[in-house]
Amino acid sequence: MPDANPLEKFVIARTRSPARETRALPGISASAAVILIAVAATSFAEIRPSDCARAAMYSESRRGVSLLVMQNGRTIFEHYANGGSARGRWPIFSGTKSFWGIAALAAVHDGLFRLDDLVSDTITEWKSDPRKSRITIRQLLNQTDGIEGASRLQRASIRDRNTMAIRLPTVTEPGAAFIYGPSHLQIFSELLRRKLKGRGTIAYFEGHVADRLGLHRLNYKKDSRGNPLPATGFELTAREWARLGELVLGNGNYHGRQIVPAALLREAFAGSQANP
Repeated sequence: MPDANPLEKFVIARTRSPARETRALPGISASAAVILIAVAATSFAEIRPSDCARAAMYSESRRGVSLLVMQNGRTIFEHYANGGSARGRWPIFSGTKSFWGIAALAAVHDGLFRLDDLVSDTITEWKSDPRKSRITIRQLLNQTDGIEGASRLQRASIRDRNTMAIRLPTVTEPGAAFIYGPSHLQIFSELLRRKLKGRGTIAYFEGHVADRLGLHRLNYKKDSRGNPLPATGFELTAREWARLGELVLGNGNYHGRQIVPAALLREAFAGSQANP
């Protein structure tokens, strides 16, 4: 991340329309791409309109529907094509995970848990398992808990994703490998549900993240038990998605409101031994 007070900061948000595409990264559809960039003035003094125009042409030629460039919290370039519009919402797929990561940090700030607490202190069914009993919340969030990724958790037919997720097997020792998939945040969703003791996880997410960023009418892909799917599902406009970039550039502050402490936000950008 840049210095806490760079003179120039900007966010580029680019969204592509769904089409027949291969996956760009494991578990992330290539039909949605957003780039968030922070640059200090000393290394980049000016964003040239001609560069933005070239980027827009490139985006449009590859089925891009929106390209948004912000600097110092102000929109300096905006382009829509291929059916896109300023009010058009598009799936962000695994970008959804990042918002739930902010919710996890908010819960730490609220004192609900610490990142290095054992998951088994809350999900007590794990206490007798030689591997699961050693998994920390931090490992859940950085997907190094050793549990199967289980992409099938995203199926709409599953009645109770949380129960299914906490019963998944480990495939390696905790901390030994980065395993991408929806299982880890689904387990975190159950942990948060238990920590909240009757308060809903969606209500907590909205009160601590979505509402503070001005995000409404989100698709949580709830199962029959009302559990959200934190791994995917949100559909946002380019302007809405750029708010996450502004939050990051603001070191946890969005438009004058500190949503998560800067020190906690830095934890989200710290790699692990398995995935530096």
